[in-house]
Amino acid sequence: MRKHHFIVVVFMLMLFIAAGVNTKTYAAEKHKIKKIKYSVLKDINRLESPENGAEVTDNDGIALSGYFLSRKRIKSATVYVDGKLKGNAKTGIARLDIAKKYHQYGSKIKTGYSYKIDTLNMDKGKHSIKVKITTSDNKTVTTVRNFKYSGQASRFAIEKPKNHYSTNRYNMTISGYALSAAGTKEIDVYVDGIFWDFAQLNMERQDIAAKYPKYSNAANSGFKYVLDMSSQKRGRHTITIEVWENNGKKYSQAIHTVYNKPSPKLRITGPKASKSINTAELTVKGWSVGASGIDNVAVYLDGKAKGKAAIGIATSAAKDVLKLYKGAANAGYRLKFDITTLPIGKHTLEVRSTDLDDITISKKFKFNMNGAVKYKKYSNSFHSYVNGQYEREKNFVGNSTKEAGKDELYDAMSPSNYVKDPQGRFMFLMLNYASGIKAGDLNAALKHMGILEGHGSAFLKAAKKYHVNPIYLAAHAIHETDKGTSELANGVKVSSAGGKAVEGKIVYNMYGIGANDGKAVKNGSERAYKEGWYSVDKAIVGGAEFISTYYIQSSTNKQYTLYKMKWNFAENSCRPDHEYATDIYWAYNQTKYIKDIVDKMKNPVLVFEVPKFTK
Repeated sequence: MRKHHFIVVVFMLMLFIAAGVNTKTYAAEKHKIKKIKYSVLKDINRLESPENGAEVTDNDGIALSGYFLSRKRIKSATVYVDGKLKGNAKTGIARLDIAKKYHQYGSKIKTGYSYKIDTLNMDKGKHSIKVKITTSDNKTVTTVRNFKYSGQASRFAIEKPKNHYSTNRYNMTISGYALSAAGTKEIDVYVDGIFWDFAQLNMERQDIAAKYPKYSNAANSGFKYVLDMSSQKRGRHTITIEVWENNGKKYSQAIHTVYNKPSPKLRITGPKASKSINTAELTVKGWSVGASGIDNVAVYLDGKAKGKAAIGIATSAAKDVLKLYKGAANAGYRLKFDITTLPIGKHTLEVRSTDLDDITISKKFKFNMNGAVKYKKYSNSFHSYVNGQYEREKNFVGNSTKEAGKDELYDAMSPSNYVKDPQGRFMFLMLNYASGIKAGDLNAALKHMGILEGHGSAFLKAAKKYHVNPIYLAAHAIHETDKGTSELANGVKVSSAGGKAVEGKIVYNMYGIGANDGKAVKNGSERAYKEGWYSVDKAIVGGAEFISTYYIQSSTNKQYTLYKMKWNFAENSCRPDHEYATDIYWAYNQTKYIKDIVDKMKNPVLVFEVPKFTK
């Protein structure tokens, strides 16, 4: 056999083997070989992005992507930029489109790969990308792309808050950075598409300068804006940041936020709930906050408006309130008003606060009115007034002839001994007329009081006519007449007066007027005759005129409390004068009857005046 024939035979055998033909079954003789067509599948590596020669300005890097087809498994896909290793691409990405297009490669789907090339500090100009695919049999397939990087593309990020941020605080800090070769002219803030304000620029950002050293303005690329949410509605809002560069270009980014606007709050810090009040004025105070601010705070007493409180007062509200509500540090309110005409007993105070969103909330509490207490200052010391009474030598202990000593005067005259006593405090009850008292209230107090029983209307008439407290008039009469049983109260016939004979008539004296010690009945009855007190009612009304004129409503003496009627203190003198009785306990002894009457009434008005001496 010739040499070239041998070569052909060997080559044919190799084809048989390559085609998978089993040559062992053939004898060593001549055979005919049928011509067949056999195709070998090549490895395909396609780098789809970036395109060759592309110009790139992406802020966040270059997105590299492609696919690789082979009967072999991909071991790795290594990425190089300008010949320098950058990293391994992600492989095994599903590419159904490629699987359909190249079905002859079988059912391979995960043929894609991707990688993001960092352009953080990439120089401007031309660059090359190389992707080297290594298969499971360590064979490699390489693809190269060239691109142009424009460099220093504008970079912008809102770092705080994150998208879908939710808050209940009234302010929201928006911050981030903006980089560009041209520089930043301004940054506009929009809320729900409406221009709101300009952000603060040129904030120091050394971290950005370290990350992007090729940008000249990186060290001062930060921006910040504190958005006041107090005027915003509860719910979702879109915050848009719009960046304007010096070259006129602009770009923007929007984030979505949720404002859980807090509900308004109201606190009453004074007076305390369920507290007994005994002041002439009531000071209502506390604090009120609303996310949008407070419009007004109104105060009501027993359902009636007392006025609008002053607002905007510095207060020490809780820390959580200060964080959530604008102006909470000055959320205090205060209103002071007179309550001297407020009847004793339970009352309801209500505070209503209305915020700028027109939401009104209220709080109520009940308190007990125990009578309004005023304090009157005297220019002299308490000791000087006691000395003046002692030197007078016209003070006795009870109905006896025993003159009171200094210690007894100190005890009887000291306001501190009586002002907190439930009974003794009525020594300081102001005896001017007080409304709200009915004849029926007085009749209930006069029951079983002898000749006085049933004459409530007369006491009330006298009180209104001469501006005297009807409670006091009734109590004074009970005391002076020994509960309506005295001789003067039940009628004394007078036939002579002042040593002269007169027409005999029965007279009445209910307050002991003119009934001086020693000859009380004679002197008291003659005074009643002179005044024309010929009936019980005339004695009640006429006697009230005398007490009002010379004591309670006197512009000179101003003795409008039992304490002042007994211990008459001149404004600038310690000399006592014009006192109703000589008994040092006269004022206190009447307080029992006043308290008894008050306790039987529903809602009397009580006002007290307590002396306050200089030390």
